[in-house]
Amino acid sequence: MTPDSFDQLNDAMRQATEAVGRTNAALLAAHDGVRDTMLGLLRAFEVSREARAEREDLRDTVRQLQELVLQLVADVRALRERNGDKGGSA
Repeated sequence: MTPDSFDQLNDAMRQATEAVGRTNAALLAAHDGVRDTMLGLLRAFEVSREARAEREDLRDTVRQLQELVLQLVADVRALRERNGDKGGSA
């Protein structure tokens, strides 16, 4: 092997090594991007699940309030009937 061909081989190996290094860096960056995306998706899923639970809690609260209002209306009617008031003005 002549000195020139050794230099050419050395140059080619250096370029290949640098290319592998750039490829490795790009793969690491892609991995970081995928990881960040997955973390974002997991967080979005968690927030969605929390919102669904809160919405269900709100539905329960509204249902309880409706029952309370209906009971209050029934109580007011019963008081009026007991007092002889038919809902007219005094």
